[in-house]
Amino acid sequence: MDHVSALPGGTAYVASFVEVWDWGIVVRMVGLAEGFVRQVLDLQLDLRDDRGGRYEWRAATSGGMVLPEEVTLAFDGRPSESARSLQLMVGGSGDVLMVAIIPEFVGDDGTGAP
Repeated sequence: MDHVSALPGGTAYVASFVEVWDWGIVVRMVGLAEGFVRQVLDLQLDLRDDRGGRYEWRAATSGGMVLPEEVTLAFDGRPSESARSLQLMVGGSGDVLMVAIIPEFVGDDGTGAP
């Protein structure tokens, strides 16, 4: 990840990581300007995969002592085994905010080891 992108309004951010857990998918983004968290939380975000799967928004946390303009988004469900990428999109417009490639094999510990 760690690629600088911009929200539809132009505010820059870095997509820090995407994690897949038993209960769902977590996306962490760090804003590079004040007001980023508010802007992200105002967007209607969708998480989809390249096979047509959609993941329901579950929760968001924001702000931190070190990085006050960070937001962590959680979505329900695990990607299907045939999915190869996830796209975080703005629901109404379909603008893609980020794409994460799903590794071919991720072990139970998340390291890629069987």
